[in-house]
Amino acid sequence: MEIIGKNPEGLDIDPVLADDVSQGSQEPWSLWEIDYLPPTSGEYVLSIRVTDRAGNAEVYEELTVDFTVSLGFKDETYCWPNPLRKSQGEIAHISFDPNVSNNETVDITLSIYDFSGYLVYKKDYPRMQAGRTDQIVTWNLNNDSNRSVARGIYIFRLEANREDENANVIGKILVVE
Repeated sequence: MEIIGKNPEGLDIDPVLADDVSQGSQEPWSLWEIDYLPPTSGEYVLSIRVTDRAGNAEVYEELTVDFTVSLGFKDETYCWPNPLRKSQGEIAHISFDPNVSNNETVDITLSIYDFSGYLVYKKDYPRMQAGRTDQIVTWNLNNDSNRSVARGIYIFRLEANREDENANVIGKILVVE
């Protein structure tokens, strides 16, 4: 089973496979769900397409849905490795996934604060392309003066900016010797 349909511009969307989440004594496919993030806001016309084992397909139930998409972060934003060992020259890799359509660009700012809230490092990553598997920014454990930071707990803040929208997410980094 999959969801098919048209986007606000009237173009076909890529089919989205549904997952069977029916349990126990329920009939198979009596309860299902999809994971679909529309790339833009607007009115979508969606249908359910069911294909049997012989390859015969039938389309059911056309539904008009009005989606509003705002900038944010999908899934978890995290630092790896964590903790980081300065003595081994490790670099912080911060993975993230902005809530924008594939191939759309977004400006990212990475800010690193010490535990008292003092900004020790800041770097801009303009026009990062979304929809890639390597959405990563890095920090080499140096401050803005290019000096090695002390061991301790640091807070990272990623800010995404697109036109007049922005979103941010925070996390922790532990730096050890």
